[in-house]
Amino acid sequence: MKNLKPIRERLGLTQQALAAGIGCTQGNIGHYERGQLMPKPRAERLISFAQALGLPLSYDHVYGDVALPDLVQAGAILVPVVAQPCDAKCPVTAVASAKRAAAK
Repeated sequence: MKNLKPIRERLGLTQQALAAGIGCTQGNIGHYERGQLMPKPRAERLISFAQALGLPLSYDHVYGDVALPDLVQAGAILVPVVAQPCDAKCPVTAVASAKRAAAK
């Protein structure tokens, strides 16, 4: 999957940090970056995670040839994340909620 590394680099994350954010291992990220197809549920988590960090993505960015957008908020603060699905108390959810509130 040729698009994951540019996405990860645009977010300014290590393989380990991205893995923690989407609920997989660093080894999985390495495999995806070397061409293994990312399963759709994991791509959905990647899209949600990237959007919470200010990078609006779609399946076309993950699987297709669409150019990556710029970060919505330059210099966004990255918060530690946990390798589990997000709920209302999740730091990623909190960042996304704060961004939505600021935009209103």
